[in-house]
Amino acid sequence: MYMILIVSCAALFLIGILFRIAGTLRLSVPLLYALVVAFFFPGWSTRNPALSMGILYGLIGLCVLSWIVSLIRKIREHRAERALEEFEARAIIETIKRKQGTV
Repeated sequence: MYMILIVSCAALFLIGILFRIAGTLRLSVPLLYALVVAFFFPGWSTRNPALSMGILYGLIGLCVLSWIVSLIRKIREHRAERALEEFEARAIIETIKRKQGTV
């Protein structure tokens, strides 16, 4: 009796960790698709393995694409921040030079 309770609690704990990691990596949709197909449509997935796996690979591909887009945006933001800092530094130097009369 206690063993069933311990195993079920451990399984729920591991499923919670799995969903938390999947959410962080934006893999929630492919994970939910895999679970729904495995539990609710096992006959369909065995009759159409190419289609079911193709859908799963497509969802994973979209997740990878979203990672790439996020990485590109992050790089652009970083470059824009560095350019702004550089511009501000040059403006401060020019202001100091004007005050000293060296320009």
